[in-house]
Amino acid sequence: MCGMRRMTRECTRDVLAMRQGRNPIPALQSSAAEGRYAVIVVSLWTGQEASALRQALRMTIREFADYLGAAVRTVAKWEALRSAIVPGQVMQAALDTVLARASDEAKARFTMRLDATESSASVPYSVAPAEKEDPTERRAAIKAIGAGLAAVAYLDTSGMFEQPAEQPDRADRVDSKLVSGHEEVSMVLAGLYRSADPRAVLSVATGYADSVLGLLGRPMAERERDRLNVVVVGVHAQTGLWACHAGRWASAYRHLATACDIAAAASHPSLHAQALGAFSYLFSSAPRGGQGGEPARALALLDQALDQAASADGFTRGWLATWRADQHATLGNVRAALADVEAADQGLAASDDRTEGFFSRPTYGYGMDGHLDSARAVTLALAGRGAESDQAFAHVFSSAKNLRRRVCTFGHLAMVRAAAGEPEGACEALTRSVDLARPVGYAMGLERAAGVRARFDPRWSDLPYVRELDERLQLVV
Repeated sequence: MCGMRRMTRECTRDVLAMRQGRNPIPALQSSAAEGRYAVIVVSLWTGQEASALRQALRMTIREFADYLGAAVRTVAKWEALRSAIVPGQVMQAALDTVLARASDEAKARFTMRLDATESSASVPYSVAPAEKEDPTERRAAIKAIGAGLAAVAYLDTSGMFEQPAEQPDRADRVDSKLVSGHEEVSMVLAGLYRSADPRAVLSVATGYADSVLGLLGRPMAERERDRLNVVVVGVHAQTGLWACHAGRWASAYRHLATACDIAAAASHPSLHAQALGAFSYLFSSAPRGGQGGEPARALALLDQALDQAASADGFTRGWLATWRADQHATLGNVRAALADVEAADQGLAASDDRTEGFFSRPTYGYGMDGHLDSARAVTLALAGRGAESDQAFAHVFSSAKNLRRRVCTFGHLAMVRAAAGEPEGACEALTRSVDLARPVGYAMGLERAAGVRARFDPRWSDLPYVRELDERLQLVV
């Protein structure tokens, strides 16, 4: 402990020297030349190298932050964003100092960590780069929604986003032009589903969902009502799923239940199947890592949805079977999961698409193949087909189309590693999942990680990598 305090004081002194424009480590450079230390130069520190150094020094995030004189949240952010974040100049100097003062053994571990990172040995699959969310693009998309609304001749959009209040009491009929306008607006909204931060767009989506729901109380022809039902169900289902991702459970229940009610009243079996499938997500234990939820209720909803989808297009049957396969795999129902994976393969491969709106393949289908492959990987592992499972995981990580899929698949991988009695591999996968989910506030992804961790063998609790994972999860909470 005394040695660490001394090193912390020295590091702080050197950081102050850098702030004053002085080179803090000439002595270190000369001692390196004399052979006391191996010379390792990091031209530019990113979160990736900082994390490797922390692990090489055998320090927790809190210990490393204290040693550097940095805030714990700063170091946690480096860990989360890895190579996507570059520490400032003062921290660059501090990290140089810490590396220069490290023991030969720590330097060797640091080099090995970097080599392992570069060869993707830490996780045995290459991972496609995550998309960065652009606030400017998000604002532009929200403006596009407003522009679409404004283009509808009979719709007054003033104050709609700021105050999603009651729909004005109008006696005029809803005509085809008004419905067409809302179809266009709902598709703009659907286009944001996979890319937008739910926390940023949820209030806009809620306001619009409540507004368009009010139109159903106005007179219209049956053809226009059928089309508007598709819009209302899709918008409420999308808003409810976004609320799930953001951890807004009351809002999620309201919107998903509304979607089911409207679809049931519409006497539209395929639409009702889609709404029931979306509603099942609220109760599924799969996105919670197997802990919590009401899996029996989720399966009952999915069974009902697939019954309703008997005459639906292949894509609808395919994604419903994918969700049910995920739930069965999480529960360890291997035979049922294998059957659903096969059914999902057949459904998603079909070319008889007839669905319109949010649940259509162009919008909702983005990344669905990755979800199926991730569920397939878990199912194959549980069936004892490890090589095939590894291939399926590799395929997902090399082709994942969005960040949420990576978060969930790392959770699946952790679940498989834990079931195989590999605590270190499980912790490594969960760490990656948490590090991806935390910066964007993906609440459901974090809940999945916590659920998988809760299922660990209690005898693993004192292992260093399990303690480090617990510390990470505590920081998230």
